[in-house]
Amino acid sequence: LFIHGINGGSREGYVKWACVAAASRGWRAVVLNMRGCNGLPLTSARGYNAINTADVHIAVQSIHSRFPSAPLMAVGYSLGSVLLAKYLAEADNGLYTRMDQQQQQHQAPDAAAAAAAGLGAPAADSSSRGQAPAAAG
Repeated sequence: LFIHGINGGSREGYVKWACVAAASRGWRAVVLNMRGCNGLPLTSARGYNAINTADVHIAVQSIHSRFPSAPLMAVGYSLGSVLLAKYLAEADNGLYTRMDQQQQQHQAPDAAAAAAAGLGAPAADSSSRGQAPAAAG
């Protein structure tokens, strides 16, 4: 995972070089383009700053869920290194574990209500054979 500097992004030469170097070793490379950087429009009410590590956490979760057995390495450049260090300290102190647990607790009642209403149940066993479930009538 590469995290760029204050106004950089995946288009920066140092990020491209790092991705090429990782690929040459057979590693997957991911660049986290922070909100509003890399020439991208800011599409949310929240911008990127060095004290908010939630986007780093989401990137780490996404990578881990897609490649659960792969080791994960992260590199931050300039302000990206400050953001990465802050994220690692928070994660080491259990911040994101507690936040993830709280989020799961809030989602659990919604899932239970959906299941009780019949919204979350599979329509037929055919989905386990690679076929689409039957449409509800």
